[in-house]
Amino acid sequence: MENSKKETKCDEIIKNDKGEVVGIEVRENYRFDRNLKNDDRENKTGIKKKILRKNGGSFCYGWI
Repeated sequence: MENSKKETKCDEIIKNDKGEVVGIEVRENYRFDRNLKNDDRENKTGIKKKILRKNGGSFCYGWI
């Protein structure tokens, strides 16, 4: 997959006024830090981006 992203964290699911999912806000090049007490709240690494959907989308996760 050429367009696959590694070390990307989803911060927010973006919805419109009708409650429909229209995109996500992510941080690319995010570096997980297991030494932090709460990585999700304390870690601010990565480049913020908004990815808006065109026709549909899927949401998945995984690790190697």
